[in-house]
This record gives sequence, C-alpha cells and structure tokens, in this order.
Amino acid sequence: MKKYIHKPSILRRTRLWMMTFLLLVVSNLASAQALQVLNIPDGNRSNGTSGTKGYNLAGNTSGQANMISARAKLTNLANFGPSGTVNRQLVITDAYGTVGSLPNVATLNAYDIIYIGSYYRNSSSAAISPTEVTTLLNWSLQPGKVLMVQEQATFNSYNHANPISTEMGYGITSNLSYPVTSSLIADNEQNTKLFSGIFGSVTGTISQSGDAQGYFSSGCDGIPIAGNGGGFATMVLNQKYRDILVADTGYFACLLDGSTYMSSGSGISTNADKVWANLWAWAVNEVVNQVAPSAFITKAGEAYSDNLPICAGSSITVKLRNNNAAIRNWETSTNNGASWTSIASTANSITYANPVANQQFRAVVGNPGCTVSSSAVVVTVFNASAPTVTNSLANVCPATTVNLDSAHTGTKPAGTNLVWFTNNTHSGTALTAAQVANAGAGTYYAFYQSTSNTNCYSSASNAVTVTIDSCVVCNAGNSAPEFNNYVATDYYYIKNSSAYGILCGGGATADLTVLVPWPAAPSGTVLTWHTGTPATDSNKLTPAQAAALTGATRKIYAAFWDSANGCYSPTKLITVYAPICATDDDFTATPIISGVGGTLPSLFANDTFKGITLSTLPPNSVHWIGELWTHPVAQVDLVNAATYGALTISASLAPGPYEYMYSINDNSPDATPLLSKSTAYVKFKVICKAGETAPSVNSSLSNICPATTANLDSAHTGTKPAGTDLLWFTNNTHSGTALTASQVSNAGAGTYYAFYYSSVGNCYSPASNPVTVTINTCSTPTCTSSGNNFVNLNSLYTGTHPDANTVIEWWTTPTRAAGTKVTDPTHVTVSGTYYAFFYDTVNDCWNTNNSTSAVTVNILPSCACYEDPALVAGQTYPVKHGITLLGRSGKVSTGTANTESDWPMVRNSAYTALESKTKGFVITRNSSPETTIAIPVVGMMVFDTDENAGAGCMKIYTGSGTGEGWKCFTTQTCP
Repeated sequence: MKKYIHKPSILRRTRLWMMTFLLLVVSNLASAQALQVLNIPDGNRSNGTSGTKGYNLAGNTSGQANMISARAKLTNLANFGPSGTVNRQLVITDAYGTVGSLPNVATLNAYDIIYIGSYYRNSSSAAISPTEVTTLLNWSLQPGKVLMVQEQATFNSYNHANPISTEMGYGITSNLSYPVTSSLIADNEQNTKLFSGIFGSVTGTISQSGDAQGYFSSGCDGIPIAGNGGGFATMVLNQKYRDILVADTGYFACLLDGSTYMSSGSGISTNADKVWANLWAWAVNEVVNQVAPSAFITKAGEAYSDNLPICAGSSITVKLRNNNAAIRNWETSTNNGASWTSIASTANSITYANPVANQQFRAVVGNPGCTVSSSAVVVTVFNASAPTVTNSLANVCPATTVNLDSAHTGTKPAGTNLVWFTNNTHSGTALTAAQVANAGAGTYYAFYQSTSNTNCYSSASNAVTVTIDSCVVCNAGNSAPEFNNYVATDYYYIKNSSAYGILCGGGATADLTVLVPWPAAPSGTVLTWHTGTPATDSNKLTPAQAAALTGATRKIYAAFWDSANGCYSPTKLITVYAPICATDDDFTATPIISGVGGTLPSLFANDTFKGITLSTLPPNSVHWIGELWTHPVAQVDLVNAATYGALTISASLAPGPYEYMYSINDNSPDATPLLSKSTAYVKFKVICKAGETAPSVNSSLSNICPATTANLDSAHTGTKPAGTDLLWFTNNTHSGTALTASQVSNAGAGTYYAFYYSSVGNCYSPASNPVTVTINTCSTPTCTSSGNNFVNLNSLYTGTHPDANTVIEWWTTPTRAAGTKVTDPTHVTVSGTYYAFFYDTVNDCWNTNNSTSAVTVNILPSCACYEDPALVAGQTYPVKHGITLLGRSGKVSTGTANTESDWPMVRNSAYTALESKTKGFVITRNSSPETTIAIPVVGMMVFDTDENAGAGCMKIYTGSGTGEGWKCFTTQTCP
C-alpha cells in the first residue's frame, strides 16, 4: 500500500463548502453520568470471511479485531470517565447483529449514541433494512441523540454498504487516486473540533487504509469537516440530524502503524487517535447539552456590490459574502436569469466593464462533487436626463439675490438630488445650499446627482443666466399686513387661521374693507387687496371689488402699497369663505315604521352654501360629517343628485324619537378642512307597525255555561291594524311570553291586557285597558246534546305502537280477568273504567299483566227533549189544534187510543201541529232580530237570514237575562 502525505493547507485551498454551528467545549460538561453507547455488531449483517468483518466496535477475535484499539480508547476511563479527559464514561453494548432485529425508537431511547461501522455483504439486500434505517433516522432527529456512521463505498463484495448515508442523500465513491489523507477543511473547526479538540491538535494528516478509500461524491447538505487531496469531503456533519458521517472505516482500523494511523492499545498518541477521541468528545457534548438538529442553512452566499448604481459607461466590482465553500467560477446573465455565461475567476471579487442595466452576477461555489450558486446581484445604472430649467433668472426687490432652484421646471427623479455648478462638467465642488438660495449674477448649470452613488451625474442643464437688478427703498416695508380678530353682524375674521367669512343671515358678499390692519399701514402707504402673490398692479382689486367680493371660497392677499415708488410689501394670505348655513330639521310628523324603514326628505333642503339651497347643488359640494350620528341606521345620500341629502332610516331601528347632529363643511380647494362649517340637528321618529293606539276592549268578560272559561278575543272591540297580531299578556308591559292561542280561547279568571304586535320590527302597540275575566260556576251536565250515545276507546290513544304486529286491546279489569275483554272498543255504550293493553298478534303476548293505562267513560243520556214538570210520566197529551193539507182531522178510529187516522190528537205535547207533503211552513223572516225588533217577547220566533254566513237559522227569543236573548235552534228538540 502506498502512502500519500497531504497537509491541511491543501484542503484549505479547496475551500470546500461549510456551515456554521456553535459548539460548546466538552470540558465544560455539567455532570459525570455515564452515557450508553449501542454498537451494532456483524452478526449476520456481514456474511463474508472473517477478514472482511470487524469494522465495528464488537470485533475481538482474530481476523475480526480491526477496531479493537478504537474500542479500547473509548472504554479507557483516563480518556472517558469521571476523572478522565472527558468526564463521561462510555458504556458500550453490542446488540441487534441480526438484520431486521433493531427495535423501535422508544426502545432505542435507552441509548445516547449509536455507532454503525461497515458490513461485508454479498447478498442482494442491505445489511441494515429500510425499516431499520427509518427507525435510526427518526431516533437521531431527537435532541441529544447522535449517530456515528462509518460506512464503506460499494466495491468488490461490499454490496449495499452505505444505506444510511444513501438515505441522508450522500453517495460514497472509492477512489485510490486520493488514498491516504484526510485533513481539516478551512473554517470548520468551529463545528466539531476534530483536528483541534480536547485530546489534542492534529499537526499532520490521518490516513485511510485498506482498499476502499471512499469519499462523499454527492450530497450538498452536509458541512464538510475533512477531505482528501482531490478536494472531496471524507467526513461531513449532517445538520438535519446532527450526525457525523465518515466515508471509510479504514481511518480508525488497526491495519497499519505510523503517526497517521490508529495506534494499538487504549492510549491517545497518533493523529488518527486524536481525531477518533475528539470525534467522540464532540458526540458526548451533543448528548449532554441535548443539542437539537437544525434546519438546512444557506451555503452558497450572497453576491453584492458596493457601488450601485453604477454610472453609465463605468465598471462594476462584484463581491461574495456569507459563503462557506470555495468559489469555482462566476456567472453573468443579461436575460433575467434565463441563461448564464461563465466568468473564469475563483477570486472573491471580480470587476466587469460597462455592464448593462438589470444584468445579473453570481458566484458558483462548492467542490467537484457538489456545486451551488449564490444569490445574484442585479446591476442598476444611473442614467438620468438633464434637468429642465428657465434660461434666465432675476431678483425681485427688495431681494438682491435669487434662488437657483426656482429656475428648475422639471421633476427630480427618485433617488437623486438637484445640484448646481458654475460649469457644465460638474468639475470642482457643487454649490452649497446657502449658495443656491442666495445666488448672485453669473451663469449656472444644474445636474441630477445619485443619492446612492454620489459619483454619478446626469447631463448638464441648459445654462441659467442670473442678473441682479438694483432695488430702491420702498415705504411699504418688508412686513405683510396683520389683522386682529373681528366679529360683526354679518362678518367675522379669525387671526390664528387668517379666515374671513360671512355669518349665516348676513350679506351675500364679503366686505374686506371692514378689516383694519394692526399695526397701522406704514406712512405713505395704503392697504390693497390682490388675487395673487406677490402683489402687483395687475392682480389688485379695486376698492369697489374689495367691498363686495362674491363667488366661492378663495384666497385673497393683503399688501401695503407705496404709490410714490410703485412698490408693495410682502402679502398676507387671507382665505375668504363663502357663507355656509345648516338649519335644523324636524321630520317627526312623518314617522318611520320599525322593521320597514324608509326615506325622509333631504336634510339639505333648508341648508345653503354660497347663498344657494344645498340640495340643488351637485353632490359633494360640501363635506358632510355626522358628528352625533349612528351611521349604520341613518344613511345620508351624498352621491345622487336627485336625492342629495335624503335620509334613509334602517328597518332595524327600534321605535322611539331620535335626534342626530351633523355639520356641513366648506371643502373648496382653497378652504382649510373643517375650519368653515355650520351645525344643525335633525329629529325623526320611528314607530311600530302595530301603531301608537292601544286595542279597544270591553273591560269585563265572563264564561257562558256550560263553558268554564272565556275567549279573550271576544273582548276586543277594535280593528286590528293590517299586518299585526292581537296578543294577550297578564301584564301591561308585555313582559314574559304572550298567551298561547289555547290560553286565549280558554282564559280563566284574572286580569289581562291586549296588544297589537308587529313581527316586522318586533314591536308592540300600547297596552289596552285591563280586561277582568270572571268565571261563573256551572252545574255538572246530566245529559248530552251531542247526539252520540257511545265512545270510541281506540280514538283516545294518540301515541305510536311498539311495532307493526301490535294492536290495542281494552279490558274492564286491569289484570285482564276472564270475560272482561271489550268486544267492540270502537262502540262502547256503558259507563265505567277501561284498561288498555298492547297485544302482540305474532307472539301471542301482552305488554303487561297489570295495566295502569285507564280511562273513565261516562255515557250521558240525551238532552234533546224537555218535558213540562207538571206532566205525568207515562201519560199522553194529545194535540188539540192543527192545520193540515192532507184533508183529514178529528177522531176517526173507534178505540180509546188514538191512531194515525186520528189527527192531530195522535201527536203529543204540542200546542199545535202542522202537516203537508207539498208545502212548507214559513215563519217571519228577518235579517237581524237583535237590531230590527225593538220590543221582543219571550217565545217570539223568526228566521234570521244573516246568521251562519248567510245560511240563516231559526231563532227564538228566550228573555233579557244573563245568557238569554235570541238563540239559534241547532240542537235536537222534542218531536
């Protein structure tokens, strides 16, 4: 076997990819509790010869002891023990050497570290099954759980030799071109301290022994911590699981002697010994500090430039920062990253001449096995057009200088400053702000200067020529006129806001001449009013115009005028506000129905602006504000011209009176917001659909026997409003629940109140007067007028049957005594108590042997016929008077008893008898005897043609007492 010695500096130059993790030094561990290590031995995981076994911590026999010294160094208490270099003892357990025998995560949680070496496998399946790989990785995801994986490249008979590395995304390749060295990769000692840890620093290299000599040929998500002479990673820290992966078991096998190989015994002396012990010291720290796996982090870095934007036609210098690996080359794109062109440079910065706007640059970093691209920097080019300016500028007396910026007529681009020079090449130093604001006579040039790159300028503007005219002394002075607060019948002036306005009810025009300057006008000057500033003869108002100013709100300027020298003082801005007047509204005469809502007339019908009725002006002529206003339930139309100011009331608003306050505000372009305004109140009323009038009722109500209750609705004498219900309560505040229909029609004694109720708006009318119900005692009936003399027992059951096979049986005894079953329960004519049973017709059984479901039946005799109390039972009382159309009368039969031929004597118990086969008996017909017959007599009989919805009925007057009157004959009577 050849030896190749490589120094760490070689791999530093490769600058392989790195990530940063903070690691605490193991010597600071908090306690000395022993850690449990699981070593998975060969078992049947290796099925080759003994010489190909023993690449795990369990080898202890001839040909299988390749790592016996590696294990001895871990179990040496001087290295790992309570008083050792690392104050943690490592207790190693060899278990689960059979493929598929690895237990679940919960069982594996008894271990802190799991070590997996390489296995000789010449079968078609891996030494570690897919299920076991998944279990190991899930276990490793927990904080403080560390996998130490030393797998082998697949070569010769080592089949399926790296299932865990493969699952993590790494490929291992055997390559004897870089056979023997592995050393620190620059800047990664901060992660694991393998080459500079607690067991000493590695001053040279460590060697891979054996025939595999693997390296990680794919996988970009780990942090390389050691590599070979070709720049390929041979050891990586996988940050997703925080596990160490080694690409060759030969590092720590006792195959050769020398400073770069593992030494025999339990001591720490060679470079390989130190790396091995430092590796386990790192693992102990991970366990003790319960370090959690982390998410993937950026590795490629960020391309950037310090001189953006660049000036048009210049170069750009691009740099790379925050990268953890070597730069392989640079790339640039001019089509927004659709394609990239390589730039052959491995330097950390490049300079590119004359790039175009939006051109991109990025770095490609990594190693031959894995490269990634950094974020790109996008080129911005400063290429502003020349400023536009006026060609000449002169002072305005009394000023003796000019402000150069006033000559600028363009718009300054974003990210630029406007600067001035006395030359058109921006040579020398730009004028200061003071020099720009107080420029003297001369020629000047303007430029736009980038705020990001102050070396970049636009082209020069046209020349600006400044001339300075001499100024005469003006008696108008350098101070603008001032005015004190002023309030009169028609006008007002507010000094703080320089606002002049016309009061509501005042004149239609503004009289500015009422304002007197204070202090007074300088000697030799008069106060003048102007439509613009500065004050000039051309924008001066005449005295007549100033005394009767009309139109919309506008800005007017006051100045002192020196007529002798023809000059004006500076101006005082005064805003002259048009009159704006809001007037109260009272809409209570037009109530809104609760639950329905509605729209009221315009609030603006009696409001004015500029002397014009506001509702006739276009919408938004003023700014409306509801100052004491509930907007969701009262909406003002501010959009539509035809209904401008109309007030729409929501259907959800409860009944009651309402008063809101609003203001109309001058929103003219020259007006200060909310300064000129007028406030008014609006009143409106919401009423219930049930109305504001209580139901009219009779004050008393009583039952009519045989009824023992009264119908409250019969006390109502009014007319129910459309769309409402008549509800009854036992209180006059409609508190609680209204009486049900059954309670209303069957009211007992008490005091009741009626209300009209509207479901639209959920509201009530006022309460009616109280209705007092008295219940008169009724005698128990001894007969019935129903015409029925039987009861259907089956109709009394209103429930459901247990199933389709059951029927109801009725018995006169609760125990179904023999002979007591009711034969026909649908026609029971005998009074008594009857008991119900469910009978199963299929299984011949009953629901109970002792029924508690019983009904008591009372069969009353018919009340159809009433006899004179003076009559004797069993006697006959022949009729002695009659009218017949059958041509018969008198005693015909010879016997004592009357027969059908003896007429009318054959009829009994009547005052008279009538008979006919073709004629009817017509009594007096009347449409309403109650109102048409003024003095009725008891026994009087008529036919009421209006009764029963026009069907009519025969009525007899029974008297004027309680319960008496005109009564319809609807009940069967005596023959």
